[in-house]
Amino acid sequence: MKKKIILLFLILTLSLTACGKDDEENSTTELPKNKYIGGENIGEGNLSIVNKSKDNKIFTIKYDKDITNYGLKIKPGNIDPEKIITVYVDSYQITQEQFNNPEHTIVLTEPYLKKGTHNIEFIQRDGDKVEFYRLLKYKVK
Repeated sequence: MKKKIILLFLILTLSLTACGKDDEENSTTELPKNKYIGGENIGEGNLSIVNKSKDNKIFTIKYDKDITNYGLKIKPGNIDPEKIITVYVDSYQITQEQFNNPEHTIVLTEPYLKKGTHNIEFIQRDGDKVEFYRLLKYKVK
């Protein structure tokens, strides 16, 4: 009887341990999504793409399968340089930085250089309160 209880206990322990490992593996491979796409501008200041097209339409990057990253230049205006801004591209967080220079470069990597229109969101928070929000777009074709 003792052997059956010990065996049952070992089987239960191993099965619970295996479940925990699967959860940990899944949580590290999935990218966190932010549901904040779109919305109205919040807060003072502005951001613009420096290397915009000549006709002031949406900035366009020419697709090249050999390009794995691209530096998109952003110009901040009247933004508190001491506060951190979280940058999301297509709802995935790519960086958190202070925009304390007259020109700032956001490095776009391969997933964000696929053909189509892409969203770049800039969010500055104080706790749970959003103090600054801007949405810019760029296109890859």
